[in-house]
Amino acid sequence: MDKVSVIIPVYNTPADLLKKAIDSALHQTWSNLEVIVVNDSSMAEDTLKSLTKYRDYKNIRIIDHESNMGISVARNTGINHADGIWVCFLDSDDYYDSDFVSTLILKAIQNQSDMAMSGFRKVDINQKELGKFPENDKQYDDHWVMWSSGLCWNRIYKRSSLLKHQIYFPDYCCAEDMVFTLKCNEFLTSSFVAGYHYNHLEHQESLSRKQTGGKRLISELPWDYLKNIVVSRNKKMDLYAYGAVFNIMTLLTCSIIRNSDSEVCWESIKFAKKVWLELSSGGNNLYLMKNYFKNALIDKRMKILIFGLYMGMLFHTEAIYCTVVRKLLRMMN
Repeated sequence: MDKVSVIIPVYNTPADLLKKAIDSALHQTWSNLEVIVVNDSSMAEDTLKSLTKYRDYKNIRIIDHESNMGISVARNTGINHADGIWVCFLDSDDYYDSDFVSTLILKAIQNQSDMAMSGFRKVDINQKELGKFPENDKQYDDHWVMWSSGLCWNRIYKRSSLLKHQIYFPDYCCAEDMVFTLKCNEFLTSSFVAGYHYNHLEHQESLSRKQTGGKRLISELPWDYLKNIVVSRNKKMDLYAYGAVFNIMTLLTCSIIRNSDSEVCWESIKFAKKVWLELSSGGNNLYLMKNYFKNALIDKRMKILIFGLYMGMLFHTEAIYCTVVRKLLRMMN
C-alpha cells in the first residue's frame, strides 16, 4: 500500500475549523498515511493550542516556520518533507470526505497516472452545500481541467513526478495555485474521478484572504510564465491556455471590484486588455466564455463584470467600461 502525505498549511486558522480539517485527514479509509501540518508562524492563541494537541500523534508531523512565509512556501515545505509516494493538499479550513485519498489514489494507480482529481463541494461555515463543481458527471474531461486550472487541493500527485519536473508553488505572485496546476497539467498525466470528495469552505476568513489581505496586485501576476505556457506550440491555443486566460480575467476583475482607487481600477483594465490581446490573439471567443460562465464557481456579479470587461476590449470601449464600473462600485458601497 503506497504511503500518502497530506499537506496542511496553517496560519491563524480558528481552532474548530482546524480540528475538522486535520481530523478529516486522519480518518481516511486509506491507512498508510501521514499528515504534515506546516505552521506558518501562527500567532492566534486558539490555533497554537489546537496544534499542541496534535504534536504527540504518531502519524502527524508539525513543522514550524520561524516567520510568516505565505501559503506557497508552506506547501513547498510540505512537499520537501513528505515521506509519501503520493502527496495531496488540504486547506486548513476545508475538509475531506473519508474516501478522498483512497478514491483518488486507486484511480491514479489503476490508470498509471501521475495525478488524479475529483469534483468538490462548495460549503458554508455550517457545512451547508452551496454548489458542486463540476455540475454533473458528464463534465469530467479535458474541458474540466481547463476550467479548474487554479485548484490544487482536489487532486493527488505522485511526489516523484513533481520533483522530476521541479513543480513547486511560486512565492512571488498571487496566482500561485494557477501556476502550480498549469505546470501539472503540462507535464503530468491525469485521471478523473467521478463524484465529489473534497469540501471547500466559502467564508470571509479563508486562508488565502488572510495571507493576502484580499488584494490582488497586478505586479504579482506571474505574467512571463503564463505568457510562455499560454502562447504554446506554434502559437496555438489549447484548452489549458484558454483556462489560464479566463482565470487571469477573473483575478483582474477581482482587483477592479476590491479596489476603490480609480488608478488601480484603470490599470487592471489595461492589463486585462494586454492579457486578452496577447494570449487569445484578440479572437471572438464568446463560446468559450459561455462555457466558462457555466462551469466556473463565480457569482453573477463577477460574471457580469467579466463579460463587460471582455465586451469593452472587443469594441475598444474600456474607458466607458471603467466609468460604469466606478459607478457600480459606488452603488455597491
